[in-house]
Amino acid sequence: MGTSSWTEDDEQFFGDTIFITSSTLEFKKLEGMQGDVDWTISYTLGGDINIFGSYAVNASCDTVTITPKSGASTSYAFNIDGDKLTLDSHDFVIHVHQEYTRL
Repeated sequence: MGTSSWTEDDEQFFGDTIFITSSTLEFKKLEGMQGDVDWTISYTLGGDINIFGSYAVNASCDTVTITPKSGASTSYAFNIDGDKLTLDSHDFVIHVHQEYTRL
């Protein structure tokens, strides 16, 4: 899935001249309630960051928790509408909203 939008507290972070130039999420096959995830974020300054880890969905399938191999977990409310995935999280006081389109 490739980024089409990434906002933090309603400020757009995605675009060629802004903070994040691209972001790609690859969810591997879900085994039971969890699976592996590869996440690449490309920054305007600093290049790419590759995040490898796991993901788990809750029983009602409305929240996904992404846990990097080195780092803290983040939970996202998610919605899938056709080829569009929307992720929303509230970490501390920051609201993060991401939109991805199937590649």
